Amino acid sequence: MDTIISALNAGASVFIAAIAFCSLKTWQCQDKAKNKAELLNAVLDAFHTYAMNLTRSSEALRFIRKSMNGKWKKTGRDPIFEIAYIQRNGMPDRKNLEKALLDSQLPENRLRDLILIVT
Repeated sequence: MDTIISALNAGASVFIAAIAFCSLKTWQCQDKAKNKAELLNAVLDAFHTYAMNLTRSSEALRFIRKSMNGKWKKTGRDPIFEIAYIQRNGMPDRKNLEKALLDSQLPENRLRDLILIVT
């Protein structure tokens, strides 16, 4: 009778160890999936931020072009008026465009770093 009880105890111990091993493997797979999901979420957030900042720089450039085109429609494409426009508005336009481009540089670097991690 004692041998049967010890055999049952040994069998129960092996069964519990097998269940614990399966549970740990499942937990490990879930942890890897969670890490991948967090990384993908970070990539998507970085891409969204980069796209928004790139849109700002594109809009700044479009605004400069529209401003120059508006002057050209009134005066014709005369180099004297182009030079005058650049002398009058060149520095503020450059600063706006430069700020928009610099603002998009940090999200671009973050996105590149995350893509390197993924690959």
